[in-house]
Amino acid sequence: MSENQHVGMDKSNKRSCCFCEKRFRVNERIRSLESYQSLCDFLTTNKLVHLHLHNSCYMTLYNKKRNAEGLITQSINQQMKIDVETQTDGVAEEQMKIDIGTQTKVITEKQMNQYENQSTSSNGIQLPFYRLPKSNKICSICGKSFSSKSISCQEINQSTRVQCLLDHNIYIPIGNRCCLNHHSENGLSIQSIEKLKTNKENHCTIKRDDLIIILNDMKEELQTKDSKIDELKQNPPLNFDDNGIKMSDTSFKALTGLNQDQLNDLCSHISASALRHTDIRSPRTTITCLLIKLRLGVSHQTLCTLFSIEDVRKMSRIFDSASSALIKYFVPKHLGFDHINRSEVINHHTRPHAKILLGDDDPNKAILILDGTYCYIQKSGNNLLQRRTYSLHKGKPLVKPMMIVASDGYIISAIGPFLADRTHNDAEITKNIIYNNKEGITDWLRSEDHIIVDRGFRDCVKDLENFGYKVKMPCFLKKGQSRFTTNEAHQTRFITKIRWVVESANGGVKQWQFFNKTIPNSMIEKIGDYFRMKKYNKVSWTAKEANDAALDFPKMDFNELQELTLGIYQLKQARSYTTEHLNLNGSCTFEVAKESPDLIRSRIQSRLKASTKYDVYVPYNKKSISGWYCTCPNGARVVGCCAHVASIIYYLSYARYNQQVLTQRTYSYSDSITDALDYSEPSDTDSIDSDDENSNILYTLV
Repeated sequence: MSENQHVGMDKSNKRSCCFCEKRFRVNERIRSLESYQSLCDFLTTNKLVHLHLHNSCYMTLYNKKRNAEGLITQSINQQMKIDVETQTDGVAEEQMKIDIGTQTKVITEKQMNQYENQSTSSNGIQLPFYRLPKSNKICSICGKSFSSKSISCQEINQSTRVQCLLDHNIYIPIGNRCCLNHHSENGLSIQSIEKLKTNKENHCTIKRDDLIIILNDMKEELQTKDSKIDELKQNPPLNFDDNGIKMSDTSFKALTGLNQDQLNDLCSHISASALRHTDIRSPRTTITCLLIKLRLGVSHQTLCTLFSIEDVRKMSRIFDSASSALIKYFVPKHLGFDHINRSEVINHHTRPHAKILLGDDDPNKAILILDGTYCYIQKSGNNLLQRRTYSLHKGKPLVKPMMIVASDGYIISAIGPFLADRTHNDAEITKNIIYNNKEGITDWLRSEDHIIVDRGFRDCVKDLENFGYKVKMPCFLKKGQSRFTTNEAHQTRFITKIRWVVESANGGVKQWQFFNKTIPNSMIEKIGDYFRMKKYNKVSWTAKEANDAALDFPKMDFNELQELTLGIYQLKQARSYTTEHLNLNGSCTFEVAKESPDLIRSRIQSRLKASTKYDVYVPYNKKSISGWYCTCPNGARVVGCCAHVASIIYYLSYARYNQQVLTQRTYSYSDSITDALDYSEPSDTDSIDSDDENSNILYTLV
């Protein structure tokens, strides 16, 4: 009797008769079919007894049967090989055939029939693999049918099949498919692999054709990996070319200070003939070498190691060629008074409160902010250079570039560097720029334009006024004066509130470590050129209406919002903030970064102080929110978020798709309360017809 019949009957005997299906009585005599082979064969052949199995049980028994037949085939092959070899010593070929035939006395007739069927049909070999059945209609892992449209599936590719075979001894036939949730970044998930091994035998019979396919797949996979290894050996550790191994935006930003789109845009400005293309270095790599030098401030030797350059002097020549190309093709388009006209600065780079506080709200006046910064250098062996670059203020040798920015922080020009001895303060540097008309600054400026400076420029105020410019500088206490007057204090506050952007611009340059460290004397002549290349570090914004901003912002339900804000309090405040801004005739707007469309900014009115507004920044991608920041005291929280951040996320991810949640009845309450400021003063014409007795009466009782 076969093993599966035995198992099925054994299970049925425990409960009922397999013929009449009546349950056995206590102490009733039970006859087992396994003791009567001929009767059992007759019953099953003529279908007088039906043995029903679960599909999983059937497959388990079927695999055991197939594996048992494979073992018999293997033993037959080994026995025949031994018998044939023993007949080769002086025995004729005809005698060998007789001896082979005599082996049937050792092997049963049934086993011989199985061997003949296996050898003629399957040509298989026994291997220690888990084998999956071939099917593309059901999932190879969980067994779900793909006939339902709600189940997403994917064909298991060659790389995953080979990886499963090499790492886990699992053979997956070509064309098999599985559900998408079984995949991970590196192939099938660990849970899926463990599920495949459940209820599977760790050995199977592989046909000759399948074995050839397995070997070919492994060969192709090894060839692919070998080619990648060879490519890595030929390429330097860092490769920024388009045809190289792709790097993430995070890696680009950390190494060069630019993301991939910004780097592509930068390289697009460079003429093809400006930089050579060699076997070991492309124009893009040349630009990247200089950017990494400026961003990280590493040594020439370190860069030679990263880019597989054998000579430090070659790296110096790379810097020279890259800086020359950028100064010629890129810098003039983005820096200097020739790259931007007055009207663009006034209309797009002048903040409204700067016009109101200092510019008399005149639409024709330009507002520029000037300030000097420092770049430290090595102590020179040249005595003259050492004296002319030593700063008594800082106590170190340095050079001083002059930064000129608009009131929104837009860098218009960076002039210099200048010497740093006692004769070269900010005032003298400004005089040099104005009287020599550096970069055509006096042609660009007009009379009555505003120049905002700090107290270090006091010695050039009269010179600037002689050119017709209005100079705004923090006030000084006069002799005998202990404090500022009210007007002087307000004027100083206005200037400080506006000119801080130039300090921010200088700080942004120092984020490039080349300028934050001591610069070698061999690179002094390049400081000015390098300083003027830092224009891409500025983010510009585009205002958009709330309904049109960030259309790809990830959608969230209320429960997901609660998990993000760690509670309901921020969401209640977010609803109030959002409703307040949307009720102002659609004045709720968002600003989107031009350089990075997945970064948005918005200004939120404080609920406690009418004069205070907070800037909120939220970077995101299509699947999730990457982070947030708010200028309020709690805006830098890393656990949860403040209510201002929550209001932005609440609206973009949830409320604009559910407008009914923004309806608040409390806004109608204000209509029933009188605003004392809502009145008009009486005009002179109101009392023309009145008599003298009542001419001074403004209000009367009715």
